[in-house]
Amino acid sequence: TRDMIWNSILPYSSLAESWSFAHFMAASNIPIVHTTADSLGYGVSAGKGFTYRERFTFSSLIGGNNMKGSFLVWVGFMILILGVGGGLILPLAIPSILFFPDTTSRLIQRWNAYDLGNAKRITFRHLCNGYLPFGFTKCVALASNGCSGRNNVMASVSFEGDYDAGLGFTALSATTVAAALLKRIADGKEGKGFDTAVAAIGPGALRDAYEMVGIRIDCKMNGKL
Repeated sequence: TRDMIWNSILPYSSLAESWSFAHFMAASNIPIVHTTADSLGYGVSAGKGFTYRERFTFSSLIGGNNMKGSFLVWVGFMILILGVGGGLILPLAIPSILFFPDTTSRLIQRWNAYDLGNAKRITFRHLCNGYLPFGFTKCVALASNGCSGRNNVMASVSFEGDYDAGLGFTALSATTVAAALLKRIADGKEGKGFDTAVAAIGPGALRDAYEMVGIRIDCKMNGKL
């Protein structure tokens, strides 16, 4: 709950050195990340002071990860303001849902079926024809031990794939995790019951599985913990 609240109200990350706003998947992913951290022994229950944020930074998409002192940081800030403004307008749609549910439902269905530039059709054509790469997904994870000065240790992980972040990568990820679980069973390894993918398979084994299907993962750290 604490991380969800702070993730939603802090617009600037000193760790990422960029303006941003909460990613729309943060509400689902924050509990999963905390569960994984607890399972691996460095979560809140272990008294490690673990915290997690999940942000969407337009500036990093435009000009890289380290945006300190750059004009593009302010571009990201302006997009943040526009995004917040759009969120404030959203409650205006509630009366239409309450008083005109049928009309609102038809408009939503029409909007959902709209295919600008045949983008959906092209995506399905690629995925249904040998699951050909189509699109691009990139995530950058930054971590710090929270110390200051020379004792501060920073780690970064870049995660890239040649599929769209919606249907393409989601389906690829689900089948990759399933295959990794089946491999554990084939190797005679016993499971521990319901758990997150990272905790159930193991960080190293899951990374190997993702790299086998073409996901590029790059890990860097500026010191030792």
